[in-house]
Amino acid sequence: MRASSLAEGASVSKLFGSVVFVERNRAWRRAGSALGLFAAGAAAAGGVPRGKPYLHLAAAALILYGAGSLAARYRGRSAGVYRISAARRAFIESNFVEWSFNRPEHFLPDKARFMELNHPAELHYLADVYNWDDDTMVLGWILESPLCARATANLLFWRAWPRDFEESDLNDETTCPPFCHDGFRLVKMVLERYRRNDFSPVQIAFDPRPEMEMLCNRNRNWRVPLGVYDIIDGLAVEG
Repeated sequence: MRASSLAEGASVSKLFGSVVFVERNRAWRRAGSALGLFAAGAAAAGGVPRGKPYLHLAAAALILYGAGSLAARYRGRSAGVYRISAARRAFIESNFVEWSFNRPEHFLPDKARFMELNHPAELHYLADVYNWDDDTMVLGWILESPLCARATANLLFWRAWPRDFEESDLNDETTCPPFCHDGFRLVKMVLERYRRNDFSPVQIAFDPRPEMEMLCNRNRNWRVPLGVYDIIDGLAVEG
C-alpha cells in the first residue's frame, strides 16, 4: 500500500529560512519540458508562427524548468532528501538521546529545548535514534507536536510493540501488562492523531516492514489504523 502525497507536484516542505519544493520542482521541470517540446513541435509544424508567440512559449518553458531545477538544488539539498547537519545532530543527541544516562538522579530533558526542533525531519530523526531505556516523555512530546509527520507516528506505533497489549482496553490501563504501560500510552496518542488527522503536511519517507509485527486485531475495543501499514513516500531523512 502506498500513501498518496497531498497532490502530484503540490507538496511543499518548509525548511525555516528557505523553502525547498519536494514534489513541485519535479512537476515544474516536467511542465517546462512538455511546454518546450510542444512549442518546438508546433512551430516546426507551422501551428505556431515563428516569432514572438513561439518565443513566449519557449521562455515560459525555460522559466518552469529552471524553477524546478533551482528548487532541487537550493542550499545544496536535492529534492526528497533532508540532511540534518552535524550541529543539529549534536543538539538533538546531547539533549534528548540517553538523557537519563550518567546524569543526576532527578535530571529531566528540557521541553523548551525540544521546542527548538523546527522541522518534522528533526523530530523523525529523534524518534528513530531515541533510546527507549529512557523514559518515553520525549516521545510523547513528539506525538503531541504539530510538526509530527505521519511517518514518525507510524515509526513510534511499531516500536511501542502494540502486539503486547492489543487485547487490552484502551480506556483502562489496568488491562495492560505493567511492562507495556509506556508503549500503551504512546499507541493511544498515535490513534488519537489518526482520529484527528492533523499530522504535519510534510511527508517523511518511511517503510514500516523492518519494524512491523503481525497484529491479530481481534479486540473490538480498538482498531489498528490501516495507515500504519503504509509505505510512505517523502523526504528521506539523513543524519
